[in-house]
Amino acid sequence: MTNNKYGSLIIEKDENNEFLDTYNDGTLQIDRESQQLLVDDIANTILLVIFGVVAVVGSSYSLFGEGETMVISASASASSTDNSVVVNEIEVVDGNNNKSDNNDNNNDHEHSPFFNVTLPWKQVQMSDSHSLSSNSMNNHYKAVIEFCSDPTQDLYGYGLLGECIPGQTTVLIRMKPKQFYHLTLVNNGHIDTNLHTHGLHVSGVGTVDDVTRLVEPGKCITYDYNILDDADVGTYWYHPHRHPLTTRSAYGGAYGMLIVDETVNDYYPPQIENFLKHNEVLLQFSSMFNKKLPNATRSNKVNHQTKLDLTIQPEMYYYFRVSSVVYAESVNYVEFIPHNACDVRPIAYDGVYRSEIPHPGNSTNKHMMTVSSRVDLSVRCSEDAEIHFHQGAGPSDESKMVQIHLASSSSSSSTTIVTTNDDPTDVTLSPNFPSSPYWDMELETSWKPRRPYYMPNLADPKFKVDEKWHISMDDYFLNGTKGVSVNQVTWDPDVAIRTFDLGQLIEFPIMLSQSHPYHAHINRMQIVEPGGCGGRFEEGEYFDTIVQSSDKKECNVRQKFFDFAGRIVIHCHRFGHEDQGMMTWIDVLGGHGHGMSGAPQTNCSAVL
Repeated sequence: MTNNKYGSLIIEKDENNEFLDTYNDGTLQIDRESQQLLVDDIANTILLVIFGVVAVVGSSYSLFGEGETMVISASASASSTDNSVVVNEIEVVDGNNNKSDNNDNNNDHEHSPFFNVTLPWKQVQMSDSHSLSSNSMNNHYKAVIEFCSDPTQDLYGYGLLGECIPGQTTVLIRMKPKQFYHLTLVNNGHIDTNLHTHGLHVSGVGTVDDVTRLVEPGKCITYDYNILDDADVGTYWYHPHRHPLTTRSAYGGAYGMLIVDETVNDYYPPQIENFLKHNEVLLQFSSMFNKKLPNATRSNKVNHQTKLDLTIQPEMYYYFRVSSVVYAESVNYVEFIPHNACDVRPIAYDGVYRSEIPHPGNSTNKHMMTVSSRVDLSVRCSEDAEIHFHQGAGPSDESKMVQIHLASSSSSSSTTIVTTNDDPTDVTLSPNFPSSPYWDMELETSWKPRRPYYMPNLADPKFKVDEKWHISMDDYFLNGTKGVSVNQVTWDPDVAIRTFDLGQLIEFPIMLSQSHPYHAHINRMQIVEPGGCGGRFEEGEYFDTIVQSSDKKECNVRQKFFDFAGRIVIHCHRFGHEDQGMMTWIDVLGGHGHGMSGAPQTNCSAVL
């Protein structure tokens, strides 16, 4: 083969979504009539067909909108003997000079200023090897993440392969709906581990989110994820779920944030589009305190750092995505000080948009969280403020995690400027304008978001409850012995506590969750308790982890088993209680994949 530089091609489309003309620089050309991309080799002319995308030997790139320009620059190798072309590199530039390549990482936010590392997804071409044109499936991505540890200090962490530092590093994971992700976990730690995606609506069996799958030190295991509905977007997190070592590894630093990004275009008004997609603040608060340890001290962090200085524009709406990771305390608070400095309104709970956005009530400057909650907030500040993360004792020097600074009005910009440096402890943001959580900015009208098909309003009379089954988060066994359990049952990976059928709608009155946050995998729960269950737990909203208030005897929720048969794990999300056995599982019968075993761990040389 010989290498030939093919130059560049400019493709422009008019308001009717048609190509303006035939462009030809002597080596690449676009034919307006057939919408075909022509590659002119000395010996052969190779056709690469466009059907809404540019298909270049297995790599595809979406065409840009009307009036925009796409520039393709490529170098290729051509063979006159087998009539084929291999593209060595390709670059796409839109009208804003944003570039991508055939190792597309599938992220609108390739780098977040709030984390040192974002997981780089690499596109996997699933194409017909005998054809250059169609049959390409370009929604498959793969990546590698490393688990590491320091046994001398009992520290753990996640990082890119070869870059993991126990107790220090973490990786931000971003996904999109209707994409296929293949994530290989390399265990370079000294204990068995696995990886649980907290909150995602994905299968609990096979190679997806089966928490009974383990990977030993020095081995690898691969997970497969696919988010089914493009309305299922939100804020999530991930951590090990290896029983009974969850406490040890998460307490030591092995956890991270996971975001499923909005992908729908031309649906939101510009101000909401900017608010949701471009004016983002990521905050993962953690608080680790084990009073049983000698000389125990509390360790508070934000995004795995001890502090964050955040500079934003005054009177501008930002989209705060907040995650909490707490070792012991069931109830925690995110609090803005002073209370009148910022207008703060909930947008989503546990990765699910509220039924009305934003929250129509008064500003919520002190928001309740559990050990594993997430909340998305609309935040607009009129003066400098502090964000505290505490366990109910109120703000203190120890709980102060974020200092919000307001930039001078003269520094405002109409474009997004993300950070002036690569220091995740000191971030400066300038927003995309306009930005607002309201559908009509002037009238400040709220709106109802899209919801995935597997999160309908289960309180609607058209839904018939198939069964009512109580959940009790018990501190004592019936014989009077102290010990934690779910309905008097402790963890046994081979024995389910109950069976239900796929598609059934079950009402669960949850009892005694005040000190035992109740968490259910896969299918989130809608609160149907009249007046809600206290704190953040509003009637009609969806959650994956619930703590009822002390004045509530029970918290009634409904859960419908959509899509996935097999294991659904339920447990107390206080790490220590989970490891002590306060965990069991429901077996959902009747669907595809029931009883499916996941691929075992493997030698890393086979998958890397």
